[in-house]
Amino acid sequence: MLAHPREMTIQEYFNDFSAPLSTNCSTCRAPLLRRFSFTFHAPLLAIDLPHNVPSLDGALHVNIIGRRCRYVLRGVVYYVADHFTARIVTKGGMVWFHDGMSTGSSLVYESQDMASIPIRNVVMAVYVRD
Repeated sequence: MLAHPREMTIQEYFNDFSAPLSTNCSTCRAPLLRRFSFTFHAPLLAIDLPHNVPSLDGALHVNIIGRRCRYVLRGVVYYVADHFTARIVTKGGMVWFHDGMSTGSSLVYESQDMASIPIRNVVMAVYVRD
């Protein structure tokens, strides 16, 4: 994701989808920003997260040409000590944990509460179009 001066939720990043440029306006010398927008509603959003994301949004809303589309959290990827782990969220809201080194090919049920998903060491969130 893009670097901003303060911690922002993922929804706030999407609401202000911009990045500072390395140049200033030649007239007023104000810093220039490049604004981004979506041209269609992709079925899946895999979002690379900054280390300072304060929380994971259970749902995101993306506007494209006046049409609002809802995306729901379905996966979270973690990285620590050269090792990836993940949490999967089902349509019913069940949270499952996977770590191939300790659980093999199995998932371990954790909870029915998405708010319990830890955000420490999160590197990616996966959202699917609702």
